[in-house]
Amino acid sequence: MEQTRREDPKAWADYLAESELVQGLLPRTSRIAPEWEGLITFPKEK
Repeated sequence: MEQTRREDPKAWADYLAESELVQGLLPRTSRIAPEWEGLITFPKEK
């Protein structure tokens, strides 16, 4: 996966988009660095 991310950014973006469709969006707190968790207030998502 790491090699694909480095060597084929288009394929990596396609993989991430497909993964998001299958799994749904990850909660925002898992998409930010742990050291920022609790320090940022996000607007409520619909």
